[in-house]
Amino acid sequence: MNYKRGIGNAFSVKGFATMLIGENYESALDYFKKALNIKSEIGDKKGMADVYSKIGKTYHRQKNYAECLKSYTEAIKLSKEIGDKKKSASVTLISDIAMLARKIILKK
Repeated sequence: MNYKRGIGNAFSVKGFATMLIGENYESALDYFKKALNIKSEIGDKKGMADVYSKIGKTYHRQKNYAECLKSYTEAIKLSKEIGDKKKSASVTLISDIAMLARKIILKK
């Protein structure tokens, strides 16, 4: 199980790095989906929430706000399911959603 967790983490990190470079968002999403599949398989809900948050950020950069909102919402749902005691993930995601809403309203 730990081996799979490491592979899932590696795909997540590779996707995040690819997204930050900004050259190929589809490739970043592919890495995130691979990470998500592994994390789902091993029941790593915290890891899944993190990946959904990164997927949301990628869609945000692509200005695909509908998919961005879906991903952020899934991340919040998973964070609540695991009882995110610090609530830091949820607060960050709610902030991201607020910024997204502002962009949609202002159409920037």
